[in-house]
Amino acid sequence: MEAVYPDAYDSYDYHLRRPRLNINDVIVLIGAVVAFLAGWAIKDYLDDRTRTVQIDTVNIAYPRGWLSFPTTEPEVFRAISNDDGDTSLFLTQVATGQTDVLQAVTTNNANPARDEVGYAQLGNQTDSVDGNEAVRSDYTYVITSVGGSSVPTVIRGRQFSWIKNGQLYTFAAEGPEDNWDWVRSEANRLVDKIDTGA
Repeated sequence: MEAVYPDAYDSYDYHLRRPRLNINDVIVLIGAVVAFLAGWAIKDYLDDRTRTVQIDTVNIAYPRGWLSFPTTEPEVFRAISNDDGDTSLFLTQVATGQTDVLQAVTTNNANPARDEVGYAQLGNQTDSVDGNEAVRSDYTYVITSVGGSSVPTVIRGRQFSWIKNGQLYTFAAEGPEDNWDWVRSEANRLVDKIDTGA
């Protein structure tokens, strides 16, 4: 028969006991949780800083700090970046008898940039805006000054167009080509915040 020594039980019990938390451990744990929550709140605030505006039945968001400018038809809203005057977003609205959004965009593109030098649509894809069938289009054009000494600026944009209640809406964000990755991601982020109404 094998002899059992009391030291073996003490060692066994020691390994099964839960570690004790002292006051220093509790302070560090609380500090870590508070730091995590504060970091999450700051990130959420910085990532989602937007203002909203309602035009007719459409509610759109635009970056906080951007400047809202007066518009002329077919534009119903325009905001310009406070960092540079070439980055902007806008919403247009035109009446249409079309029910197919791709045909409506093809026959009546309400994007004001279509009259700019070198305007070209780079492609269309089906998408959706707040549950409405939509067309997403990337486009480009050039800003030049006639007789000026400034270098032409290539502008790239992304627009989303949809039909609601007999109106063709176009929401677009555009900016200089060297800022295209940010403009594209901002357009995708902001279009998810659009509420087209009842």
